[in-house]
Amino acid sequence: MRCRAAVVLPWLCVAPLAAQISGRIVAQGGVPLPAPANVVIGCQMAGSWKGYTDHEGYFTSVLRAGERREVSSIQSTEGVDQCQVEASFAGYKTQVVELTNYRDPVLITLRPLRPDQGSQVSFTSWKAPQAARTLFEEGEAFSKGEQWPQAAAKFKGAVAISPDYAAAWNELGHALEQQTDRVAARDAYLHAIASDGQFLPPRARLAALAAKGGEWNEVERVTAAALKLAPVEIPDFYFYNAVANYNLGRLEPAENSAHRAIQLDRNHRLARAEYVLGSILAKHGDLSGAVEHMGAYLKLLPEAADGDKVRGEIRELESRSQTARP
Repeated sequence: MRCRAAVVLPWLCVAPLAAQISGRIVAQGGVPLPAPANVVIGCQMAGSWKGYTDHEGYFTSVLRAGERREVSSIQSTEGVDQCQVEASFAGYKTQVVELTNYRDPVLITLRPLRPDQGSQVSFTSWKAPQAARTLFEEGEAFSKGEQWPQAAAKFKGAVAISPDYAAAWNELGHALEQQTDRVAARDAYLHAIASDGQFLPPRARLAALAAKGGEWNEVERVTAAALKLAPVEIPDFYFYNAVANYNLGRLEPAENSAHRAIQLDRNHRLARAEYVLGSILAKHGDLSGAVEHMGAYLKLLPEAADGDKVRGEIRELESRSQTARP
């Protein structure tokens, strides 16, 4: 069966059969990485797999039908699966490749990040003792089952053994946030950032946490710093930066960030960025542009919880636009 892939974004599908995908992940020059790399595979039809390479960089996956995986929203061709292999390693730029079929092994070459670039993976994960990594994996299993107190206990155990374990601090923050302990969650995210300043996930979660609390200066500060590390990889930072600047009355930087978020979010995971841009344009007096982008938001999320409210705003903008015409 042939398959193709793109960046991980919401689109769910399951195949009736399992499939096997294998390959190798190496550094530039074809040399092995210093330790096993992370591998995440997702197909719209064939299922999903998450694991690691061996010490030479080789991996073999068995994708099980019924194990749902979020993959891209690219339009599929009838009878052709869409898959992706995402490879990541601390200190290297994450790579996502497209497959042409299941039979051919895939070769992925990772390139080192610049010193000023952020990463989706923390180098501290490889330095953590095995006991800490075991507790981390157990915590991930509890998180997957939404057993947040148990997950938090495991992650606390991991950071007790390895105080600079940034990924464990990040997941601890998430588990605490799910238990509505915002203060402790924020502290955990800050510990993660302090442990590895290039590690991007805790910065994204910290920005989202601050946004929930309406702490717009904090959101702007966190996202502005993150954008220096990841100018294109994570559109979420532009989205939250746009929301923060809008709420702070800084419409020009808000508009720039909203445009950038939409541009980078190729598969429309951040549909609300369209609404944010529409709101900014309405403030600028660009009523037709506001209607266009608010309408785009509803087209992407027709069942949005605030759909009726947004439709009312669109009707009001259209009315104002007609009244303004000579």
